Amino acid sequence: MTFVVHTERLMDDTLRSQLRTLALSVRRLLTNETQSLLETLYGLSPAGHFASVDRLPALQALPELANTRSDLERWMYEQCSSGQSTAEAVAHLVHETLFTQLIQLVTWKFMEASALLPSTLADYHASSAFLYYLADHPEDAACYHAG
Repeated sequence: MTFVVHTERLMDDTLRSQLRTLALSVRRLLTNETQSLLETLYGLSPAGHFASVDRLPALQALPELANTRSDLERWMYEQCSSGQSTAEAVAHLVHETLFTQLIQLVTWKFMEASALLPSTLADYHASSAFLYYLADHPEDAACYHAG
């Protein structure tokens, strides 16, 4: 068995630097978005403290959010019982959520590139997923077509 070794570089330093910058930007964006959603929807601050349910109208209006809040409270209790501080537990949750989102994004992109999925991300506003969404939501379609 013989192996062929390619001596040329697959990525030059400029491309490598651009990919690193992109990955760090995406990470920062998703981290901020995740922290914002945890605080806004579930009342979980970065320090690990839960806001009163009375101050969170979405929790009162949507039972799914209230159930998730209960799950988060239980999870935080378990993490703190194992020796983590509340801030460490929230940081861990954000990190794990971020990792899951990135893996899903990369998976979708690979599936699109392999033609296993119709275009969901690559064509932006011309993607089939976006067009299907507009077909099911006439008010949003009107806003989109109006500019």
